[in-house]
Formats: sequence, structure tokens, C-alpha cells
Amino acid sequence: MAKRSRGPGRRCLLALVLFCAWGTLAVVAQKPGAGCPSRCLCFRTTVRCMHLLLEAVPAVAPQTSILDLRFNRIREIQPGAFRRLRNLNTLLLNNNQIKRIPSGAFEDLENLKYLYLHFNQIETLDPDSFQHLPKLERLFLHNNRITHLVPGTFNHLESMKRLRLDSNTLHCDCEILWLADLLKTYAESGNAQAAATCEYPRRIQGRSVATITPEELNCERPRI
Repeated sequence: MAKRSRGPGRRCLLALVLFCAWGTLAVVAQKPGAGCPSRCLCFRTTVRCMHLLLEAVPAVAPQTSILDLRFNRIREIQPGAFRRLRNLNTLLLNNNQIKRIPSGAFEDLENLKYLYLHFNQIETLDPDSFQHLPKLERLFLHNNRITHLVPGTFNHLESMKRLRLDSNTLHCDCEILWLADLLKTYAESGNAQAAATCEYPRRIQGRSVATITPEELNCERPRI
């Protein structure tokens, strides 16, 4: 009696079993209860929640290292919104509707290196908005509506390598000279690059903040 060939059939069955097993693992890995927010895409320690019309920062697993929240409708970041995310390395919040960065917004992000906040509607930054970010290397704040910056806003960023403040509505008066000094320090050190441009007054519109001098702004030098 001729033996029945089982090769192709067994291979098909094995492939089906493997496919079902992979699908089950994928679903388990992305269940909301496992740390992946609804409708987001999660792979290992990366969470991507783009183009979901989100209005608030979703809760994610503590081991998350990359959190992508671009192109949503987030208007406000609550203090402690990223609490416990001590492994977070990259945070993308650009292209939202954020208007203000409060104190404590980035609490616990001691390992954060890259923070993207460009193309929002940010008008004000609290003086200690970026405290406790010892490893932050890149901060993008361009294309917002920032008019004034409190002296010392970026003093805590000892690892800074790239700071963008261009395409805002910065009013270059005597109170911005501290920023001019900071940008000059970055340039002289060669360790960091920074961009910031004046919007007002009109006579110096488009000028780099780093080139502004007390004399042309009619600022009085401190008396010693």
C-alpha cells in the first residue's frame, strides 16, 4: 500500500498555528491593561499615539522609553502628567495645542534627552518648567507664541546641546539680555547650538537674540 504524503498538510497546519500564536501575543502586548493606551501602537518600550485627537496625556507603562503624542489636540499638561516614567528618553509633543508649560510638568523625567514642543501655541513657560531634567540634550520650542522668558528658565539644563526658540514672538527688551548671554555662552563653548530671534521691536525683527547689546536697547548697566 502506498504511503499517504503528509508533508504539505503538516506544514500548512504548523504555519497556521504559528500565525495564530503570533496574533495572540500581539494582542496581549497591546492590551490597555498591559500599558498600551487604546488605539495607540506599542512595541517593546515605544508608545505611539499620533493623529488620535487626544486632549490629554494618556497613561502608559513605567518602562516606556519613547512616547510619541504628535498631531493631537492636547491643550494642557498637568503637573505630574509623566510621573513614574523614569525610563523615558524621548517625548514628542509637537503639533498639539499646548498653551502653557506649568511647574512640575516634566517631573520624574530624570533620563529624558529629547523634548519636542514645537508647533504648539505656547505663550508662557514657568521659570522652573524644565527643572530636574539633568540629561536633556535637545529642547525644541520653535514656532510657538512665546513673548517673554523669565531669567534663568534654562539654567538647569546642564547637558543641553540643541535649543530652538526661533519663530516665536519674542520681545527683545532689557529683560531678555540674560538669554543673549546664555546663547553667547553656548556659542563660545562649542558644546551647544541655539537659535532665538526677535520679533519686537520691529527695527530689530529677525535679529538673533545672541547679537543684541544693552546699548542698542538703551539698557542701563548695573552700578557697582
